[in-house]
Amino acid sequence: MWYLEAFDKTTESLAYEFALSSIADATVRRILGLPEDDPDIYYGYDIPSRSALEELATYADGKFSFDDAVDYQIGFYDE
Repeated sequence: MWYLEAFDKTTESLAYEFALSSIADATVRRILGLPEDDPDIYYGYDIPSRSALEELATYADGKFSFDDAVDYQIGFYDE
């Protein structure tokens, strides 16, 4: 499953995360600009822009609000 992760800017530790249970791999590829021909996209990625973050947040399980104290990334983890 994909997760939107928030890392504390000071400590660089994971502050919190949101599951993105309804997002499709094709949507992640489109938002992040990943190539369609790469079969192995299941890594962690920096969020390239505020607009990308805002679009990813629409898939978050739970209430999302932007936090300037963290850096955002997206990652994929098996459950």
